[in-house]
Amino acid sequence: MTLYFDFFLDESGDFADMYSGEKRNSLVGGVLAPAGLLTSGLAKTIFDRAFDEVNLPRQKWVHMTDMPADKAGPFVLSVFNQLRENNLQPVLIENNERVLIVDPDVTFLNIAAEGITRLFEHLGAAGKKVSINVLAARRVADDKKYPGYKRVLTREEYSSRLNERLHWSWVRKGLMHGHSSWRVSSFNIGSAREDEKLMLADVVCNAWYNRNSEKRAFPEQREQLEEQVGAFYFTVLEHGSTGAVSRLMGEGAIGEAIFEILTTLLSLGEQGHQEILGKKLKNLLQDCLCRLAGMSSYGRAHQLATLRERFYYLVHVERDLQRGLLLLGLVQELVIPPLKEQLPESERTAIDALEFELRVVNLAIATHRGNLTMAEEQVQQIRGLLPAMASRWENLNAISEFFLREAVHLTNSYNFEGTIKLMDVMHKFIEETIELFPAALPQVFGENLRSDFKGKVLGCRLQAYTMLGRSNPDNYHSARADSELAIAEFEKFEDLARQYLYRCQIETDCGNYAGALDWLAKSLDLRPKTEIKVIAESIAADPGGQKVFSLMHYSRLMARAALSGEGKLAGFLYKGWTECHLENHSFLASVSSEHPAEIIFWKWGSYLLTEGSVKAGLEKHTRSLKICFASQENDTLYTIGLGILAEQAAILAQSGTKYKKEYKSALRQLRDRLNKLLSKERLPNSLKSYFNHWPAAVEGLISNPDPDQVARQGGQLAHSVPY
Repeated sequence: MTLYFDFFLDESGDFADMYSGEKRNSLVGGVLAPAGLLTSGLAKTIFDRAFDEVNLPRQKWVHMTDMPADKAGPFVLSVFNQLRENNLQPVLIENNERVLIVDPDVTFLNIAAEGITRLFEHLGAAGKKVSINVLAARRVADDKKYPGYKRVLTREEYSSRLNERLHWSWVRKGLMHGHSSWRVSSFNIGSAREDEKLMLADVVCNAWYNRNSEKRAFPEQREQLEEQVGAFYFTVLEHGSTGAVSRLMGEGAIGEAIFEILTTLLSLGEQGHQEILGKKLKNLLQDCLCRLAGMSSYGRAHQLATLRERFYYLVHVERDLQRGLLLLGLVQELVIPPLKEQLPESERTAIDALEFELRVVNLAIATHRGNLTMAEEQVQQIRGLLPAMASRWENLNAISEFFLREAVHLTNSYNFEGTIKLMDVMHKFIEETIELFPAALPQVFGENLRSDFKGKVLGCRLQAYTMLGRSNPDNYHSARADSELAIAEFEKFEDLARQYLYRCQIETDCGNYAGALDWLAKSLDLRPKTEIKVIAESIAADPGGQKVFSLMHYSRLMARAALSGEGKLAGFLYKGWTECHLENHSFLASVSSEHPAEIIFWKWGSYLLTEGSVKAGLEKHTRSLKICFASQENDTLYTIGLGILAEQAAILAQSGTKYKKEYKSALRQLRDRLNKLLSKERLPNSLKSYFNHWPAAVEGLISNPDPDQVARQGGQLAHSVPY
């Protein structure tokens, strides 16, 4: 169930609390209402009655600073009474901490973002999904380009900064499930001189701002305001400020303080106060590192664990790869080297372990993006740290995680045999190690000891076997065997779902489409033989994008069925796609360029081309190719683009000479892109070897006058790109 609200937002104060001499705190606030409840008509009715009750002529523009002092209190009470009668909730977000403010405009946005986050927390406390439409009063700011002049903050400034602040606020609080459960569905700017809903927000803010004024308020009014606002009063730290960092340091939360500093340095961007605030934050960072160096090894390990968990959550749970990469760069530049310098040699092991684990996170980012050069650099850096790490049993999990990530890198490099060889070693290691436990401690361990790590090793190996199956189908037997073994190791559904999808790909490649559908259904916690429409409905019901890999396998199955002549099944799958509007899936709607968007658009486009929807199919392929060729650094993605162009040419050639111009164009693009890739320096030898025969094959297709041969041979090339 989703709760929908409208939030009408205004402000009071100058957001320069430390320098203005003003004793009152700046604040942001307004009126929260169930969506659609507070209309212009209702706002007008509230003001009509309030003016009538205080015997004042009705003013078109209601602004509390213009209200006669003796009428202000009764007017506020009338408005607040009517808010209560109409189920409208006043909300206040106050800068009670009076933190250091360098830029009032930025501070206003930061406090608004933090307050909206707190509002989401409060409204969604029972695990409900919350959607809020925000209408904010237009804010006039100092024009930094032309001192002495004023300008209006644009909607884009509001929304972009608020989205950024909301993101970092959620990251810091560990509330990134807000991506899926909490949504600012719209953010618009209005005029408090014209929109009476925003005038109500002004009354709320001004009433609270002046609640202690002897001239404009009285005790009964203060009591009613505080009672009516109740749990919707939030006092928030301006995260990213030196005040917030100092507070965390004072509480002994050094790991949190360091994360706060790093995220703030990253979010400063090109803001005008970057140099001033950045210098202060870096000084605070040095203080944090000094405190870490002065701690006991146990205390230091606790603080570093907090920092490490923040990065794991950001990259592995929220998959925010770009921010994760930038933050990890700051750690490696600003945290690890100076901290090592302050510690004696005997105490640097824990810092080496932190660097090792964070570099493994970096490797995960590189492999997810298919950046083979970056991945290889991380592998070499990590291997340099490996001897020191291998001297402690406690580091076994971190070392094992590295080998799994290295296996993914080998797979991305088309070194499938290398992946299998490495996972063979790891499988033997875990098998022989597990056997020791019941032998050494039979009173504790039974014979059926299961291991997530063993399941992951088998999962890596079966993927390599699956990809080798494209050239030798016998490998699918090994992939299936590993699949059964891997599934038996896991308990958590998210781990099992991943293995079910691996199996779905195996069966899709083998042409066992009924089996592939069953495994796809299991990945969605549905029973085998579930109807296609129910599978599609389950994938569509995914506002947080958690089922995106099920969508990828659905699209692959749809395209594969169409390409192999199973048009009836492909048609049913596409009918499920259209009826459940999978094209509007939250992941695709976000215009994401992250994996697996390129696969989904590829397979979707190939299905459309096969069914004769050439214009629509080419448009989907174009979107996928844009992702694949966006960066020369992401080599694995680049090879997927080659597969798309080969498949596009092959499908178009099936129509004979009708689309000769189009398929010849696709082949020429393929030739140019292929040459560009193979001429790249530092390309893994395994990848070069895998595509070594392609240039001659593509040249042959370009000069081949027979569309049938182009279709067959181009399809074979495309099929060898096993994604």
